[in-house]
Amino acid sequence: MTATGEVRALGATIGGVLNLQGARLCNEGKFALSLDRADVKGGARLDPVTVTGELRAVHATIGSELNLQGARLCNEGKDALTLDRADIKGDAFLQAVTVRGTVRALGATIGGSLAWRARGSPTQASLRCKRRGSASFG
Repeated sequence: MTATGEVRALGATIGGVLNLQGARLCNEGKFALSLDRADVKGGARLDPVTVTGELRAVHATIGSELNLQGARLCNEGKDALTLDRADIKGDAFLQAVTVRGTVRALGATIGGSLAWRARGSPTQASLRCKRRGSASFG
């Protein structure tokens, strides 16, 4: 999938897995993918996805894993990934992620493990979140 402009699913209920594997989403300096208050019953597969603009899932519920392995997130000088108050029921995989911009997960809950190994460094990372499983950074 390739999209120019904002892709919105605000408050949507997705009955299974959200599969955006290989997607290219571009809305430079603005919201590229908005999943605020969405309820994804299965997992969210965004491995690998290329996003120019902000990928946000504020107060969203993901019923299984969040997979962003190999993702490229670019919103230079702004938020690139925002998961504030998100409830991820399973693991969060952010291995081999390239981030240009800020990563936020304030008040988020991760039910399983958090695995984050970024290529390069985000401009800023705010990860005050609750997790029930292990965490690995490296």
